[in-house]
Amino acid sequence: MRRIVSSPSSLRAIALGLVAFAGLVGVHGCTYVTNTTAVQCTSEAECLSLGPEFAGTTCDRTTKTCIRVPEDDGLCSHNSECIDKAGGIPAICRKRDRKCVTLQTPECPTVMAQPGQLINDDAIIIGALTPAGHTQLGDIMEKALELSQADFSKQVRGLPALDDSGNTRPLVIVACHEFGAEGYTGLVRAGEHLAKDIGVPINIGPVDPANGAYVLGQVMNPNRVLSILPLGTSTNLFKVANPIAPTPITWATTMSDETIATATGLLITKEIEPKLRASGVTGPIRVAMLVEDNAFGLTTADLVQGKLNFNNTDAAGNASASPPNYLRLNIGDLNDAVGNPSPEAKIAAAIGATLGFKPHVVIHSYGPGAIGKTFFPLAFGWPQGLPHAYHIDVVGTFGLFDPLFEIIDTVHLQGKVISEVAHQPDKSRVSQWTIKYRSEYPQFRDSPLPDFPNIQAWYDSAYLAAYAIVANGKKPLTGENVAQTLPLLLPPGQPIFTGTEDINKALGLLKSGSGIDLNGLAGNMDIDPRTGRPNYDLDFTCPETDAVTKKTTRFKYSGVSLLNNIATGTLACD
Repeated sequence: MRRIVSSPSSLRAIALGLVAFAGLVGVHGCTYVTNTTAVQCTSEAECLSLGPEFAGTTCDRTTKTCIRVPEDDGLCSHNSECIDKAGGIPAICRKRDRKCVTLQTPECPTVMAQPGQLINDDAIIIGALTPAGHTQLGDIMEKALELSQADFSKQVRGLPALDDSGNTRPLVIVACHEFGAEGYTGLVRAGEHLAKDIGVPINIGPVDPANGAYVLGQVMNPNRVLSILPLGTSTNLFKVANPIAPTPITWATTMSDETIATATGLLITKEIEPKLRASGVTGPIRVAMLVEDNAFGLTTADLVQGKLNFNNTDAAGNASASPPNYLRLNIGDLNDAVGNPSPEAKIAAAIGATLGFKPHVVIHSYGPGAIGKTFFPLAFGWPQGLPHAYHIDVVGTFGLFDPLFEIIDTVHLQGKVISEVAHQPDKSRVSQWTIKYRSEYPQFRDSPLPDFPNIQAWYDSAYLAAYAIVANGKKPLTGENVAQTLPLLLPPGQPIFTGTEDINKALGLLKSGSGIDLNGLAGNMDIDPRTGRPNYDLDFTCPETDAVTKKTTRFKYSGVSLLNNIATGTLACD
């Protein structure tokens, strides 16, 4: 049967008309509330999203239509019943209505649980939206979450019970793909499976800021799910309507774009411009900025632009010079297949304009998905005889993109590519964790990526979620209630580090009602309880050449942090 695709408005109009029809025939016992040829569904969440008239319906897998489920039909008492009914597929008995819910869907293929954990009716399910399946980077990020789930499972068998029975509540993570074939449509479907079908109180991710703004606005915030963003750099992510304000319903575990903007301005003024002058540049310094046309790219670019100062004037002064010394270029939104159906053309135009401008510095304000399409052709297309520009990555993902290393070697960009990342407070703990990660996942043993805070932030985020659940105590386990626990995870509580060494101490303190001061591998995790945003320091990383192979193998830390002040000559990228 050919699938008929309708717009949300037309779908709702058709559905409402069919509800009226269902009411007319209800006396004859018909339980269908939709037409099998005109209105189709793919999930229970899609049916429930049609409005209050569809409360109590689910998506029939055979006809792919919304059907009303009798209140006393198929009720369950235990997770094991649902697992058996699903033929062994991971499932739970949803407590709010005693309905069986399978945990896996095409968008959400991964259930992080140890053998036997889902049979425990006290198991706690949280969600995750990760870039796994999109790139190796995404797979590595998701494995960091999996490692945290194993920590709590093997070290303490789960989170403590709400009574003194000594039992535990296993922590299970259902991970969904944020990048799928259907773009934002698939992303929303994954989010609704977590928020509505399963009813998770907490979701970790996604990684892409544009995806984050969309799924927070469409799904997570309206359903009062607490979102923990491992890469929540963008200010815009915290401007999405919050139904529980002033309590933040979104927490971030990495640096903010405001910190990035300040650091970028200082980097150009105090580091790069003096280096260019010392190399013989006597005329005006030229700076170009390539910006992705979405929530992250635009917001970060605006903040960075406000901090620029070179040639003894600001961005506006440089842009109005004749000829201009500052050029801002839009590469389109690579996540919007409808509004930007031909991204290559827009990117090509931006790259052509950049090459014609001949900048000394290029600022890159776009998501990781644009690296290959934007940075690569820019590097290869650089005019012969013209010294390569400095490239500043304000997203902090250049060092996580292995193919970039070969490009750096091929066009000799060592010392010219700078990435901004969170400043790690405890290198020894990071080193120990990296050894553990590579031991658990030998397929990534040769990858430099686990060294980076953008990977470790996912691990930290899972610990933050687990400890917040314990701090919630006996209150109903909802995103709104868990969001209220943030002050219990901040100073002046006892210092606790993410990782197995401190799990028992942390759980004991939180169960007794005491607070902790949580510190992560990727930063101190001192999140502002008024905003949900952390006050992280920032570091710079630069390509590192292997002494034997003479090839770029990773990005190294400069040791220069914002708190230490950037002074001329201290950035060791040359």
